[in-house]
Amino acid sequence: MKIYKKRIKESFKCALRGFKKAIISEKSLRIHFLIAFIVIIAGLIFKISKTEWLFIIMVIALVLVIEMVNTAVEKILDLVCKEENGEVGFIKDFFASIVLIASLGAMVIGLIIFIPKIINLF
Repeated sequence: MKIYKKRIKESFKCALRGFKKAIISEKSLRIHFLIAFIVIIAGLIFKISKTEWLFIIMVIALVLVIEMVNTAVEKILDLVCKEENGEVGFIKDFFASIVLIASLGAMVIGLIIFIPKIINLF
């Protein structure tokens, strides 16, 4: 049991180290975190429902995870292929489009949740 706990602790340390590196090195990830922070503050201010929180948390997690996968794929491709390559460029663009689609979906969900609350202020 002690070895198991040590492995779990080491796994968390590795995950947190990777998370820290990603935040430090990736501007787009920092932007997504800033937007997530703003949305969370807005959720607190507007006192959104539990169901609305579930949607907000799901789309925030989805966008952040996809952004991190995109970053990992780009890093791997940069290691594997040093020179310009049309296929590598296509793969990078493809993964960037996945992030864009998730972000747009998250934005639509945010608008559906927050626009009525903003309108009620007036």
